[in-house]
Amino acid sequence: FQSNNTQQVTGVEKAIYQTLQNIGTLFENDGVPDQWNAQKLDDFLNIIYRQIEDSKCVMNKSEATQDFTSRDDALKAYFDIISTDVKEKGFSYCAWEIMRKEILHTLKFILTQNSDIML
Repeated sequence: FQSNNTQQVTGVEKAIYQTLQNIGTLFENDGVPDQWNAQKLDDFLNIIYRQIEDSKCVMNKSEATQDFTSRDDALKAYFDIISTDVKEKGFSYCAWEIMRKEILHTLKFILTQNSDIML
């Protein structure tokens, strides 16, 4: 999620968009813990989906995106690991909590590192 120069900003924007897409995908199954506050989860997912919808045009940008492929591959691997862990642990509450903390950590990192280019 970091860029070394202004030419990599589009790659970062696309990586952020793909991250939001991947987060939305993680919550598409029905295994969400009953212990979670349903309203807070719904609010969170609405924000994620709204951000995805509002920023989908970023994927049409073509300038300086040569670094996006490597970013996209890293994101796919990262989210595959998270998804696999939750599945392997039988969608347990503990597994979902670990995933939740990973997502929060990722979103906080994006916000702190990219507040100047946020979509």
